[in-house]
Amino acid sequence: MTDSDEAAKAAAKAERILTAARAAWLEAIDLCSCIETLEAGNQPEVLSAIRDAKAHHAADLVQRAFFGRLLMEVMTAFDPVREGDFHLKVGMDLIAEEIPRLVVLRRGGGAGDLNKIEAAERHWDECKKFEPLERLRIYRNKYVAHLSDPPACMEDPLVAELFTLSRMVAKVAEALAHGTGIAAVSLESQVSVFRDSARAFWGKWLGH
Repeated sequence: MTDSDEAAKAAAKAERILTAARAAWLEAIDLCSCIETLEAGNQPEVLSAIRDAKAHHAADLVQRAFFGRLLMEVMTAFDPVREGDFHLKVGMDLIAEEIPRLVVLRRGGGAGDLNKIEAAERHWDECKKFEPLERLRIYRNKYVAHLSDPPACMEDPLVAELFTLSRMVAKVAEALAHGTGIAAVSLESQVSVFRDSARAFWGKWLGH
């Protein structure tokens, strides 16, 4: 392979990193926004008002849809890498390679931030070591993406575990977005809009 071929290969990998970083950044906002919406709707006074209005069946369906979306999105970040994929694992695998990493850091006169990329890698390692990860993966595969018998004696994951992993993945995506230079604003600045909207949405049941 010639030097020009190597350069083209590195450039393609760098572009795929940026594609994955953009997608992961948008998904991070969505993950946190789903959590904000679910938490806002899980307040005792809101649940009581919904039950009094006999709207609890529809509300339960809405919340289950959010849970399903959250589970599918967060577990996609850990899926095997196939041709054409650009989920978070793709970006994290490629950014670990020295040459594509340098290309990303040097693009646009040095738009990248090595400290942020290294932070993304540390957070990613924490995600991969998260003990409930495998239970969440199996639950997604057996109950949401497909319908199949789970392993014997498997414990169902807790909602808190899903929320924790989702926030951990969002933290990786935020650091990767900042490290690659595709985003400069904080994740919190983007999610706060949805937090207020979620409270307003469920607050209608309280006459707010």
